Amino acid sequence: MAVSCRLTAIAAVMLLAASCSSAVPEVQPEGRVGLDGFSASVGSVTVSAGPSVAPEGTSISVVPSQSTPGQSLTYLDPISEPISITLGEGQRQPDAPISISTEVDGGIDVEQRLSAGDLLVLISETGAGELDVHPAQWDPSTRVASATTMHLSGFVAGFISMQKIMSQMGDLIDQAAGQTFPRPPDCQSRVQTPSGIEYTVQRVTRDVAWPCLAIDEAGGIRLDLHSNSPFVYRVRTEPPRPGQGAPGLDVSNIVTQLVYDIVFSAELDREGALLPGGSSTFRYLPDSPPRNGELVAEAVLSYVELSLFAVDVAVGPFGGSKELETALQQAEFVECVAGAIEPSIDGLNFTDVFVFTANCLSPILDTAPKYVLGQVAQAVISGVPILTTMWRGVESSVAELFGMDSDTSATLLIGAGRPNAEYIGTWTGQVSGDSVDYSVRATIREQDGILVADVEYPELGCGGTWTQFLTAETTATFTEVITYGNSQCIDESTVEISPDVGSLQYFIDYGRKKLSSGMTQTS
Repeated sequence: MAVSCRLTAIAAVMLLAASCSSAVPEVQPEGRVGLDGFSASVGSVTVSAGPSVAPEGTSISVVPSQSTPGQSLTYLDPISEPISITLGEGQRQPDAPISISTEVDGGIDVEQRLSAGDLLVLISETGAGELDVHPAQWDPSTRVASATTMHLSGFVAGFISMQKIMSQMGDLIDQAAGQTFPRPPDCQSRVQTPSGIEYTVQRVTRDVAWPCLAIDEAGGIRLDLHSNSPFVYRVRTEPPRPGQGAPGLDVSNIVTQLVYDIVFSAELDREGALLPGGSSTFRYLPDSPPRNGELVAEAVLSYVELSLFAVDVAVGPFGGSKELETALQQAEFVECVAGAIEPSIDGLNFTDVFVFTANCLSPILDTAPKYVLGQVAQAVISGVPILTTMWRGVESSVAELFGMDSDTSATLLIGAGRPNAEYIGTWTGQVSGDSVDYSVRATIREQDGILVADVEYPELGCGGTWTQFLTAETTATFTEVITYGNSQCIDESTVEISPDVGSLQYFIDYGRKKLSSGMTQTS
């Protein structure tokens, strides 16, 4: 089609620079569908179609786009001028495919990029911001990349860079490695039942969770564990109780919880899952209080969690994040992931789980995110040298995050006993059961949540310290260490103290004898 001179005065002014400067591409902005269809060009981009594209005489407009489609695709490298195409003054879509061809600049090594796993595509974006991807064909003899479309909007040709996608996935995993979560403001480590028994939970080893205690309306005990780690943990307590999981707000959290419920369904009556940023609640009857717990990091569930984050890097810009949420409503997706990992859960690595997750998600995605995700999953296992090297870097980050060569379990202890206030003070008494009776004087106080004491035996000329190491419902147990007068007393012994009405019962076991005393408070 010849360059049209039938431009309005406004259009002529807008295109004046194009007619006067070779730096701006020649534009053939207007035309109509003829007996042979149409063909129009903007710079290096040519748009064409056969006569069945629209009724003869239908107007066609191909003009430079004011913005580049796909700017939200942080892994897209454009290689053409952005254009906008309308048919019938924007009132209709084509009845047959329209071809968009781009003559690629000689400075771009297309073959090298294709061999590196990059995707040659045409990206389209509607006025509403909806993105689509059209795989392009490459003709090295003419250096033309071409693709077809059935929906008109803004277009740009370019490469989807697999290296950028994998780099962004690696960055995300590195961020996950540093995840911690705040202690809930209303978290209590010590509670007292209506019967007067006090329960105290020690901090979880390695600080991977925040343990909190509460008393329910029936006088039972509730243990809430709040995540402070990027791991997924399976939690078991003594006595065994089911955990009620409360995943965080992330889509990946909710999916991982559902996968856990399927894979470990046989264990749900005696354990619970603790997900990053989430919590798990365990409830105990008054006559069967909690004593301890173990948190064991579950690597494969953690891989599921990270895989969903990694998937979102690839498909999120195409609206895939919303589709991931939609996937939660489709049981077949969760069942697909669970079914893929369950048979060999102990032998799977991150790559296995990522590919399983991508394959299970693809059927419920729209065409564009499905295409990109499928290509990423293929690139992970394709053996392209540079991508293999980059993916190994991602795997290494995951391995480092989950400490595959170290113990990733954690424990917690819950003590039950009388309130510390019942022990605090200065107490004296007479010790009986040895060759001679003698007096004991102990000043008990609380320090860093446990009971400690200074103790002396005046007649024996010795004394030292008590440090609590165990709490039971009616007894506090101490290690006694003699710090002076060692010739008269055993260096180290075990002391048990039991509260009574207005007094303490004292028992000491120093290997040869067990001695006792009733102690009264003097201050």
